[in-house]
Amino acid sequence: MLSDLADAEAEERGYLLTGRTENLGNFERSRKALDSEFDRLTALVKNNPAERQEVERIRYLVQQDLDELQRSIASRAAAGSRAAFAEILTDRARKLTEALRQSIKGIDEKDQGILVQIARRRRSRLAGALAAVSGALLLAASYLWIGQIIIARSATRCQKAEAALRASQDRFETLCEQAPLAIYSTDAQGLGVYTNSRWSQMSGLSAAESLGNGWKRALHPDDRESVFESWKTHALQGTSWEYRLLTSDGKIRWVRALGGPIYSPLGELTGYAGTIEDITEARNAQRARHETEERLQESEERFRAIFYQAAVGIAQTSIDGKWLLVNDRFCEILGYTLAELHGRTFVDITHPDDRETSVTQVTRLLAGEISSLSLEKRYIRKDGVTVWGSVVVSLVRDQQSQAQYFVDVVEDITERMLAQEKLRESEERFRNMADTAPVMIWASGPDKGCVFFNKVWLGFTGRTMEQESGNGWAEGVHPDDLDQCLAGYSSAFDARQSFQMEYRLRRADGVYRWLLDQGIPRFTAGNVFHGYIGSCIDITERKHEEELREELRHERERLAEVRGMERFRLSFEEAPVGMALIRGDGVWLRVNRALCEMTGYSEAELISRDGDITHVDDRAEESRMISRILSGEVAAGRLEERYMHKQGRAIYVLVSIAVVERDEAGRPVHFLAHVEDLTDRKRFERELEASRAQMVSSSRLTALGSMAGGIAHEINNPLAVIHASAANISRMAESGSVQVPAVLKNSKRISQTAERISRIVRSLRHVAREGSADEFRETPVREIVNETLELCAERFRALNIHLGVSAIDPAAVISCREAQICQVLLNLLQNAYDELVDWEGDRWVKLDVTYCPGWVVFSVSDSGPGIAAENRAHIMEPFFTTKPMGKGVGLGLSISRSIALEHGGTLELDEESPHTCFRLKLPRSKAA
Repeated sequence: MLSDLADAEAEERGYLLTGRTENLGNFERSRKALDSEFDRLTALVKNNPAERQEVERIRYLVQQDLDELQRSIASRAAAGSRAAFAEILTDRARKLTEALRQSIKGIDEKDQGILVQIARRRRSRLAGALAAVSGALLLAASYLWIGQIIIARSATRCQKAEAALRASQDRFETLCEQAPLAIYSTDAQGLGVYTNSRWSQMSGLSAAESLGNGWKRALHPDDRESVFESWKTHALQGTSWEYRLLTSDGKIRWVRALGGPIYSPLGELTGYAGTIEDITEARNAQRARHETEERLQESEERFRAIFYQAAVGIAQTSIDGKWLLVNDRFCEILGYTLAELHGRTFVDITHPDDRETSVTQVTRLLAGEISSLSLEKRYIRKDGVTVWGSVVVSLVRDQQSQAQYFVDVVEDITERMLAQEKLRESEERFRNMADTAPVMIWASGPDKGCVFFNKVWLGFTGRTMEQESGNGWAEGVHPDDLDQCLAGYSSAFDARQSFQMEYRLRRADGVYRWLLDQGIPRFTAGNVFHGYIGSCIDITERKHEEELREELRHERERLAEVRGMERFRLSFEEAPVGMALIRGDGVWLRVNRALCEMTGYSEAELISRDGDITHVDDRAEESRMISRILSGEVAAGRLEERYMHKQGRAIYVLVSIAVVERDEAGRPVHFLAHVEDLTDRKRFERELEASRAQMVSSSRLTALGSMAGGIAHEINNPLAVIHASAANISRMAESGSVQVPAVLKNSKRISQTAERISRIVRSLRHVAREGSADEFRETPVREIVNETLELCAERFRALNIHLGVSAIDPAAVISCREAQICQVLLNLLQNAYDELVDWEGDRWVKLDVTYCPGWVVFSVSDSGPGIAAENRAHIMEPFFTTKPMGKGVGLGLSISRSIALEHGGTLELDEESPHTCFRLKLPRSKAA
């Protein structure tokens, strides 16, 4: 390597002496060979830091020599041969000789690594090189004058070399400026020293603006900090890095920078150089591709989520109806797995009654007559159970409109269809009850339109259901009442509140009658508003009486003003309701014709009787009312009481008494009594009460009827015992061998069994009584429980339902109507029995009697499925039942709670019990 350096120096001397440029060819080749040799040496010692440092140092010295030779060549061209010779003979030769001597001395001292071995092999050549250099110095002195002659001849050649150098520099600048990449260089501190035109196009900064720290202005604000921190690290490692530029017009450009360090001959870092590539389009394309892939992945994930996690069944079927793909919900609805559905078609699992319709609709879909089909149909589950499904089917076609496959969406609507069936049955029960009720009943939907009128209403108006539905009923309302009627109805409807209003409605004969209309909002088990139900009562007579009373009041005011009795007399006599003028001491002064007709007495008879037509049981209450008026406590009074008709029957009346005249001291002088006949209304109320009692009795008898099988079994067993005992006695009598002990034993058995039958019949008669008129009496709790169990225990045993009864305190006594409390317990036990009839789990019923201060608590619980949470709030309501059609009317619990309240107690569902548990709480007798 050092010999190559010597060769280079010899060629350089030839150029200096002759000026011939061909002498520089070996110089250039030697320089390249030296660079390659140093690269190879660096690779060999890359794992040894000490040797690598020494190689770099030698490389620096050699590079310094080569640079010195290059400067000599430049001096030769610029200053002529004489100056070049002087430089060679003095400074350059001295420096070169000293540097090489120190280098060889350092290599000998370290004597290690591969560089030492190479230096030893070259030592002899290096000594020759030194000798050649020394000879060259002496020879140069002798040839100095020859060089002066040659310098003149080489001037032309020097000018040509300078022109070639400028051309080379021009080519370099042209290459940099026309390069498709931005090219830059900086000093060691990162201050810009050069940028090409491509950088200016990218950044919007000119070459002058990019000098120093100016290039940093092109960096995007969000990337400046990261670029400042990492660009030198990337440049030293030779790795690329990406960041954003923000141009002056606000555009953002992504670039990829690649650079490397520049070292001085001494191995010092002097700067950095590299390229910058605009990757905005590639980056945008990559981001667009990435976003597209993400959207595609999201779309696929959404499809999978929709398909497999959907709350409805989704399936893909072939054109011939075979199942290709189904989700979990579809399998759950039909009870099949996908493997089990393989080979089957949709026709195979469709209910036979719905197959023809399904096939017809699918055929229409394939023929293009319809774009999709939607229908409600029945499927046959794997376990044979019928399920209802709401099915939507669409047909997928290819680009040539050829049918590919079906997509089916199935929603399980079994519960809804069953609920609709129950609703239909409930509505049927409601219609039957409403049509037999003695009042006018109507019902509306949630849209304010009426949907039902009972037969009494339709008979009153003489119109059909279709004519009255919606707002058709309003056609019969009196024009003067219509606006007020509709406004009151609408405002109450919007507020979901009960209402009561009066209006006139046209009867079938064209006569308008006053009605009292009462409406109550209806809510489903989920507290969803379902409309209103209302009833109407004909109050025409009462309304007329109120109008007459109002007229009489005005008349009384006019009478007081003018003190004229004639007009009062006329209104008094012609009034359609009973009226009487009574003196302050209670003596009847005058009565009108209506009162005479009402009571059957003449005016003279009524005046002579001094008002003693009041029923004897109501006279005390009437006297108290008159006393309050006389004392000034009230100005007027109203009282319902009974008058005795002349024929001896009692009539119900509403008596209103007011003072019409007072003396100067303010004491009443005259009273005016207004008498309204309530007999017809009372009769109607009694009929309603009788209807209610009949429904209560029906409910009670229904419970007894449910227990009839057990009661019959309970009686048949004792009868069999009686029959067997009697047969034993007969056989002994026929055989002539009558054994007294055996006869006594059979007779005693007959007597005991007959007593048992008697107790059962007595309990049955006792519970079957209505009991509301019974007197309250002190009754032992044990007696009540025994009476109840006599009627139902056998039925529980027959069905293998364990009926457990807790120990009962013999001293526990309550004051009650025994028959009614037995009815309540019997109803609770019957409900528990009904819950367990079809129950496949553990079946037991418990009747527990517990005590707390002042109270006795009867608890009836069972192991059945329990009451649904949405039904608990309504379980005590009249006509609300969870039993199937024909199993009950929903009055048992409502009546039982009424009986509990009449006894001063309560009947409640225990919400905290893990099982269905009803608690009947009754006050304990104080005597106990």
